[in-house]
Amino acid sequence: MIYRYVHAALVGTAMVVGLAACRHVTDAAYERVSPGPALVVARTEVVMPEMLQIDENTQVQVSGHLVGAGNIWKRDFDEDGAKTSRMSASLGILDQATHAERREMVRVGSLLVLGADRYRVTAVDAGDGEHGFVSLEKVLP
Repeated sequence: MIYRYVHAALVGTAMVVGLAACRHVTDAAYERVSPGPALVVARTEVVMPEMLQIDENTQVQVSGHLVGAGNIWKRDFDEDGAKTSRMSASLGILDQATHAERREMVRVGSLLVLGADRYRVTAVDAGDGEHGFVSLEKVLP
């Protein structure tokens, strides 16, 4: 029994030392900008675009709007004078400030404007016998 407590204490100590080492590695992730006598350090940041997934028959809050997805299936569209069949979805959109409602039919590549923000549809999937989903990616200004 005492062995278990001692073992747990040693493991906990090792985790704290490991985390301290990770902090040191994080600090080392800074890169040198100037090799001159004065050391100038810059922090490199990667900004990931906002990705959202809306499951069929659900709604999410996005940029002050409630957005629900449904009726996901292939539909015929006119593209450059030719009919093509593409996966699409109906989005129900409610502006929470004005209570204005609207519906939009979207497919991959569609641009969705919600207030001051814009989102591009990156995926429309009907699912395998389950509910499908629509994926959105925030378009950075």
